[in-house]
This record gives sequence, structure tokens and C-alpha cells, in this order.
Amino acid sequence: MNAGEHLDLWRDRLLDAIDAPADAPLQAEVREHVTNCPLCHAEQVKLVALHHTLKSTFADKPVLSADFSARVLAHIESAEQARKAAARARAEVEFRRRVNAVSVDWRELWQRHAGSIVAALTAVFGVAAAFDSLWDAALERVGAATAALPWAADLSPIAITVVAAVGVGAISFGWLRSKTA
Repeated sequence: MNAGEHLDLWRDRLLDAIDAPADAPLQAEVREHVTNCPLCHAEQVKLVALHHTLKSTFADKPVLSADFSARVLAHIESAEQARKAAARARAEVEFRRRVNAVSVDWRELWQRHAGSIVAALTAVFGVAAAFDSLWDAALERVGAATAALPWAADLSPIAITVVAAVGVGAISFGWLRSKTA
């Protein structure tokens, strides 16, 4: 074992002997070792001198004001509140970002797709007008199929046409929305 390793091994014991003079077994162990080891003796002399210097330098403790503890705790509390407020602000920004990612701007959506919906409705009405004879036959079949339903007795051809147009419009709206997303 070299001198540095030897000092590292004994330095803590030397410091403990200085800090705990009432520990008789430790004092005896250190005294016996220091009398036989000049390296540890020199280190003990340095540590004792440092101990006395520090003890005399810090003998007079600074006087703390009466509200010192209250000020420290208030500062800790304000720092904690600031940390919580910053975390809350970050969470709110993240929440808004996520909400905006999944929310639908209906005005923008309507402006973008209104033309497509009108075109789909026009196409349905155009097809209905072009195939008037077929349309009449389809209406007769729908009428026969819904004759047993009491609420369906008042269905008019206009209502059925509007339902068909809305269905085509909804399909085209969904298709166009998937193309722009």
C-alpha cells in the first residue's frame, strides 16, 4: 500500500478522533497509530490546526432575524407556486394543442365543402328529373313498402328526394373530407 492509499484509509479516523474526543476506544486506536506512523502524525497535525482555525473563525454565529424562518419558508412556497403555475401553463398549452388536433372547424369545413354538397344535391335532383318515369316507379315501390308503416303514409316524393339527396351529399362529403385530411 502506498502513502496516498494509507492516508485515505486513516484520514476519516483522524477526523473522527478530532470531532469526537469522548470516544475513548477511537482515541486510543488513533493515538497508538499516530505514534508509530509519521505520515499520519503529520496529517493529524494539519487537521488539528485546520479544526482550530475553523472553530475560531465560526465561533461567533451570525444572528438571524426573528422572521428569518418565515421568510425562507415564504420564499420556498412562492418558488413552489411559480413551479406549479408554470406546470399548469405547460399542461394547458399541451391540452389546447391536442384539442385543436382533433377539433373540427365547422365554418372552414362548410366553406371548403359547400360547393361539393350543392353539386351532389343538384346531381341527385338532375338524375331524378331525367329519369322521371323510373323515379315514379321507384316511388310507387317505396310507397308500397312503407304502406304498412303508419308514419310513412305522409311521405311525399319531395321528402324521399331530399332524403336521397342528403344521403348522396353525406357520402360525397365524407369522401371529400377523407381526401383533404
